[in-house]
Amino acid sequence: MNKKELLREFFILFCLFLVCFFIVLVFNSGRIKENKPICVESKTRCNNDILQICKNGAWEITKNCLADKKICKTKNSIATCELNIPKGMVLVEGGEFRMGSNISGSYHNDEHPIHQVRISSFYISKYEVTNAEFSEFLNSKGRTKGNYNGKEVSWIDIDNKYCEIEKKDGKYVPKEGRANYPVVKVSWYGANAYSKWKGGRLPTEAEWEYAARGGQKSKGYKYSGSDNIDEVAWYKDNSKNSDNNMYEGRGTHEVGTKKPNELGIYDMSGNVWEWVSDWYNKDYYKNSPYENPQGPALGSGRVFRGGGWLNNADYCHVAYRNYGSPSDQYNGLGFRFARPL
Repeated sequence: MNKKELLREFFILFCLFLVCFFIVLVFNSGRIKENKPICVESKTRCNNDILQICKNGAWEITKNCLADKKICKTKNSIATCELNIPKGMVLVEGGEFRMGSNISGSYHNDEHPIHQVRISSFYISKYEVTNAEFSEFLNSKGRTKGNYNGKEVSWIDIDNKYCEIEKKDGKYVPKEGRANYPVVKVSWYGANAYSKWKGGRLPTEAEWEYAARGGQKSKGYKYSGSDNIDEVAWYKDNSKNSDNNMYEGRGTHEVGTKKPNELGIYDMSGNVWEWVSDWYNKDYYKNSPYENPQGPALGSGRVFRGGGWLNNADYCHVAYRNYGSPSDQYNGLGFRFARPL
């Protein structure tokens, strides 16, 4: 092979090398573009529960929403981390409020003195727990009794004529037309067990009053949501119900049929009293902690709040306190539950 032929072979090989080099370059360039997609500067998006923002033409992680117990949501093309509010519950944002009242009279002495309290954020059920909901709990357990601190306790007095849940064909069901009425004849033990079954707990007395007053949105009403009790509550003067005659033509009404309070919570005044977690002590407010009070370690009974369908308006104001044995089961006593964030 002469010199001329060697040069020709070298030139061909060189050209082939250049072609291969450019092919590899173009291929890798395409892969780089694929891994770093072009995006609009400062635009946000959700990648599962990761909040991302576009910087210099590439998506960068801004925040893991789950780390703050939130989820990533996109609205109007803007992605943000938002609280995942459980179905049927309302967010009560934490804050300070003045708990208790200065109303005079022996029935109000345990509301004294008014004292400053700070509450952390929590969720609370929008409605009182209904017969349909409590029936689901009973069916999941297959019984109406449970164990509390080594003692057998009754959750609900299902054999009482005023109880609106019955057992049919081996299942617990609401009586006809009573599915959306508040559960009654339920003990504190039953309310506590249901709340835990739902992944929550009973609200503290302080949480209950804070939510009833409207939390950070409070307008200072006497009753939960209004100074006009007829707008927000079923109580003695308006609870006549021919479809549900519990006593003298009066009775409970379906939940959520009156006006809600400032937070969108229904029936915190009237319809049925509501169990809370605290033990009762008439003098507790004199030494109540400022931050998230939990009630006394022991007491003469468990607290219930809000007034009911058989009570005068005075019992339905947001600061009124009542209590009973945790085993009490009345036809005007129910509950709602809470969850931490």
